[in-house]
Amino acid sequence: MSGRNTYVIRCYGITKDPETNNFMMVMRYAENGSLRQNLNKNFNLMNWDKKFDNLDDIARGLSYIHKEGLIHQDFHSGNILKLDSHDMCCITDLGL
Repeated sequence: MSGRNTYVIRCYGITKDPETNNFMMVMRYAENGSLRQNLNKNFNLMNWDKKFDNLDDIARGLSYIHKEGLIHQDFHSGNILKLDSHDMCCITDLGL
């Protein structure tokens, strides 16, 4: 992708686990886990404004990806991360 976007997590590189031979992407740590984990734990504690904020973050990330001419191809709540105390949603795992 040509530019940076707040709603898409940047991949810094790729590494390979020497024991399993699985490839892994190196990216920013998301201390609050995935959106799926976050909703399972906090759904009833969140007000509707926060839920709509999450949807807005996701829409902005998808819009950026599509403007770059890309398609995610594996989009689900496990590939949306909650980064930090700002509680912003960011899309990840655009694939290898």
